[in-house]
Amino acid sequence: EYRLLGRGANESAGDAPARRRGKPISPRLLCRGLVPFDILLIFAAATGAYEAAFTGVAEFPRYAVLAAFGALLALNLFMAAGMYSRRILDRPAAALGKLAGLWVAVVVLIVGAGVAGGIAGPGSRFWAFAWLAFGLAGLLALRGIAFALAARWAKQGRLGRRVAILGDAEVVRRLGRHFVKNPSQGIQVAGIFDIEERGAAGRPDSEQLESGRLDGDLENLIARLRVDPVDTVILAPQGRSETQLRSIYRRLAEVPVNVWLCPGSTALNLIDADV
Repeated sequence: EYRLLGRGANESAGDAPARRRGKPISPRLLCRGLVPFDILLIFAAATGAYEAAFTGVAEFPRYAVLAAFGALLALNLFMAAGMYSRRILDRPAAALGKLAGLWVAVVVLIVGAGVAGGIAGPGSRFWAFAWLAFGLAGLLALRGIAFALAARWAKQGRLGRRVAILGDAEVVRRLGRHFVKNPSQGIQVAGIFDIEERGAAGRPDSEQLESGRLDGDLENLIARLRVDPVDTVILAPQGRSETQLRSIYRRLAEVPVNVWLCPGSTALNLIDADV
C-alpha cells in the first residue's frame, strides 16, 4: 500500500506523524533560484571593487554601467552553459570549474570592451582584478551553499522532481508504489491518473490513496496542474494510436509541464532507471 499526498509529499502508510518529511523541494527551482542572487553578487562585487580601487564617487556611474553589462552577459553565458540546470547538482565540482571559467571570460570581455570604448578609465586594471576576485568568491560560495542544502534535503527525501503519472491504471499504480517506497530516487509523486475518462473526481482522501485508488482522469489532472504545478508528467499509455496521443499532448500543452512519454511496458523501466 502507498500514500500519495495532494501536494506531493510522499510517506509510507506506516510512518508515524513525527517522522513525516517536510514539503518537497524542486531541484529545478532551487537551481533557477540562483539567478537573482547572482545578479546581486555581481553588482555587490563591482561596488566592493570600486571602493577598493577608487576614492570618491565621480567614476562610479561608468563602472556601474560595466557591472550592468557584466551581469547581463554572465546570466546569458551561465544559462547557455547549463549553470541553472538541475544537472549541476549531480556534478558540483565540474559545475564550479565551468562557472569559474565563464566568470573569467565575462570580466575579460567586459573590461576589454570598457577600455576600448573609453568607459573604463585609469585604475580600471586594479578594479577588474578586484571585481574578478570578489565576484568569483561570491559565486562559488553561493553554489557551495546551494549544493550543501541540496545534499541535506536529498538525505531527508525532500529534494526531488515532482511528477504526476498518467496512463493505464495498473501501470500508474505500480509506478506510484515504487516511487513512494523509494524516495532516494528523487521522485515526489503528486498524483496518479487514469488515461481513460472517469468523470469528475475531487482531491482524494488518505483512505482512497492508501488503497491505491486513482486521483481521476486526464481532465482531473489538467485541473490539478492549474493550481498545483509539477515538474513532469509521466505519460504511460498502452495501445494508443498516434491520434489519441496527439490529443493528450494538446491538452497537456495547456499547462507548463514537461512530459515523458513511456509507452506500454517501457514505463516500468523507470523502476530500475536512475531518473
